[in-house]
Amino acid sequence: MKVFEVINWAKGYLKEKKREDPYLDAQILLSYILNLSKGDLYLIYQQKIRDEDLYNYQKAIKRRGEGEPSAYIIGYSEFMSLKFMVNPQVFIPRPETEILVEKV
Repeated sequence: MKVFEVINWAKGYLKEKKREDPYLDAQILLSYILNLSKGDLYLIYQQKIRDEDLYNYQKAIKRRGEGEPSAYIIGYSEFMSLKFMVNPQVFIPRPETEILVEKV
């Protein structure tokens, strides 16, 4: 499968599972699996994905479909342009908190 095909599959799957932003989740998880930025995905939009990467991506998408936050799946969350390691024992930084910190 090509990059755009797996993103479309993931977007449809996550939409069906009623996830809040299926397209963003699909991009975040694929960029993590391929070790690329979200912007770099567009540079390889027509390229085929290796079977191993496709398998790992499908597993990640299914976890997200079951309600697990993307940050827990990839192991980090960005806050104030920094990456913080997260897991189920740690709260995921919220965008609203970043706004509060900027105002202080």
